[in-house]
Amino acid sequence: MDKFILLVEDYQETRELYAQVLGEAGFSVTQVSDGKEALEEVKKGIYSLVLLDIMMPIVNGVQFLKQLKKIGLAHTPRVVLLTNLANEQVINEAMKEGAYSYLIKSDLTPEEFTRRVRTILETK
Repeated sequence: MDKFILLVEDYQETRELYAQVLGEAGFSVTQVSDGKEALEEVKKGIYSLVLLDIMMPIVNGVQFLKQLKKIGLAHTPRVVLLTNLANEQVINEAMKEGAYSYLIKSDLTPEEFTRRVRTILETK
């Protein structure tokens, strides 16, 4: 089964880099630049994983998680924060709102990033 990933990142260069790395690892990736677009994509019900930046314009990561809860989808994808924001309070709030885990961008090589994504997807 294909693993569809929704990549939510407002910085185009960063988003394209992560999409390229994931694509080369065999994942199907859809890219969006903010939480509002992400909510529309998630409603399609095809994603196994959402990689979610926290600090974004329009709808930020925590707001996205709160709105995702309200929608009540039949299939809610696993949401992993993809951030450079090592702010424990914000991360804790996002986890409380339903995030599965978080990855600190600056701590991961492309190989480590894809390995972690693969592990997250394989975990039941």
